[in-house]
Amino acid sequence: MPTNIADERPPARYDNSRRYGVVDESTAAQFGYHRPVTDDERERRTAMTEWARRVSAEEEAAIYGEAETPGCYSEVDALLARGVPEADTDWLTERGVGTLRKTERSAEVVGAKERWRSCMSAAGYSYRTPDGAIGDPRWDLDSAKISALEVGTARADARCKRVSGLFDAWHAAEATAQARVIEENPEKFRALAANKRAHLTNVRNALAP
Repeated sequence: MPTNIADERPPARYDNSRRYGVVDESTAAQFGYHRPVTDDERERRTAMTEWARRVSAEEEAAIYGEAETPGCYSEVDALLARGVPEADTDWLTERGVGTLRKTERSAEVVGAKERWRSCMSAAGYSYRTPDGAIGDPRWDLDSAKISALEVGTARADARCKRVSGLFDAWHAAEATAQARVIEENPEKFRALAANKRAHLTNVRNALAP
C-alpha cells in the first residue's frame, strides 16, 4: 500500500542539525566530527552503489538524458514543477546564511564563545573557536576511520557548548533575527509558501495510486 505523505513522521535528523557545530554529546561519542550515518542510510548507499554498477549505458542515458535529449529525471522535474508559482529560493538561502553570520558577531554569541574557549582550555584543548576544533587538520572527515582523539575532542566541544550556553545563545539570537526577516518580507514568504504547497500537491498527485 502506498505511503500517505501526510502521515509521514519527520526525519530524526535534518541537514542543518550541525548549524552551530557538534552539539550532541552522545552523537559526538559515536561519530566524532564525522557526519552521523545511520545503519539504514549505510545500507541505502551500498544498494545505490551496487545498482549504479549494474546500470547499462543505454539505461543511464534514459535516466539522465544525453546531449539535447532529456531523460526521465528531466521529465519528472517538469511534471513536479507544473503550475508551481515562482519563488525566490536563492534569496531565502542568502538570508539563511546572513542570519547565521550576523548573529555570530552578536555580543551574546561572542561572550558565549569566550566561555566555550575557557571550558575547552580547562579540558586540555587550546582551540580559540569551535570552527578551529572541527577544522583541525588531524581529522580526516572523508575517511571512515574516526580516531579516539577526534571523538574526545568532539565530546568536549559539545559539552562546552552546553556548559557555556553557546548553543542556546546562538539559537535564540538567530531565531530573533529570522523572525525579523520574516516580518519585514511578508510577500517573499507568501510566495515561498505558495511555491511549496503547489510543489507538494504535485508530489502527492504523482505518488497517488
